Amino acid sequence: MDSRRAGQLVRMMVAGSFALTLAACGSGPGGSGGAGEGTGTPSGPGSSSATPSTPANPSGPNAEAAFPITVTRKGGIAGFNDTLVLQADGSLQISSRGRESTCQVKPEILKEILRAVGGVPWSRLTPSSGKARYPDDMVLLVRSGASKGPARLDDPALAPLKQPLSILVVDSSGPKPAHELCDPT
Repeated sequence: MDSRRAGQLVRMMVAGSFALTLAACGSGPGGSGGAGEGTGTPSGPGSSSATPSTPANPSGPNAEAAFPITVTRKGGIAGFNDTLVLQADGSLQISSRGRESTCQVKPEILKEILRAVGGVPWSRLTPSSGKARYPDDMVLLVRSGASKGPARLDDPALAPLKQPLSILVVDSSGPKPAHELCDPT
């Protein structure tokens, strides 16, 4: 098995693990799943065959003003409390379980995030208080330099970012982060 296929397989397993984690965290009103309500079965990011040696620059005024992007995961049955701060160059600061670390997001996932960031109407996102909707709700919030406040990652306007940011949180935080999508620095 070549390394690219192995990498895609690992990303798919991480995404599948995330979906199972959400399912384990209960469901909200109407039977929708945890943090991402209606999580479905995500496929792996960065499925294109080209892997740039340097990340693409964000395009458009929305993308440039969006960084840094902060993703916060709180609650759930496991009691998560993780914060990731992503810069446009792919540097990622992670605070998870009282530990601070940094890593560099791999080009294929960064490219997917950069592509999606420019299309988000940051100033029109509905700010969220971040409060759990039900007892074991796992809340994923996204805040941008261009947003009015944090918004839930399940906001329809954030749909293009939902999968790559969700799996980046799972991959880079927790007691034993996999770091398949970012290289520790």
